[in-house]
Amino acid sequence: MDSFGSMIVKTLGADEAFPIADAVVRISGADVQNNDVKFTLFTDEDGVTRTVTLPTPEKINSQTPDGGTPYYNYDVVVAKEGYYTKVLRGVNVFPGILSVLTVNMIPYVSYADGGRYPRENLVGKE
Repeated sequence: MDSFGSMIVKTLGADEAFPIADAVVRISGADVQNNDVKFTLFTDEDGVTRTVTLPTPEKINSQTPDGGTPYYNYDVVVAKEGYYTKVLRGVNVFPGILSVLTVNMIPYVSYADGGRYPRENLVGKE
């Protein structure tokens, strides 16, 4: 029997002050068991993706000491023109649970010398 969890991604700017519409959200499986799972979604005017259903381990397997990991890991990449790309590795998705991942986007800040702060894209772990 297959088991599933689900995820919604919310993109916000200015430390959660306003939604980021039309951001591209890529979700991909990060474990051997789910590495063939790949989704590309877009945020709506509220900065929210549609709900995506993702494979997870069977819930019963996690209820014994040697049953295995109770979740699968997913990598989430969020991109939007004018903002740094956010890469979140190892986002846990559990069976039967709706996960809401809030991603705070950071706009490019230009300086007179043509530099940007921070100087690279941001990589995090949830």
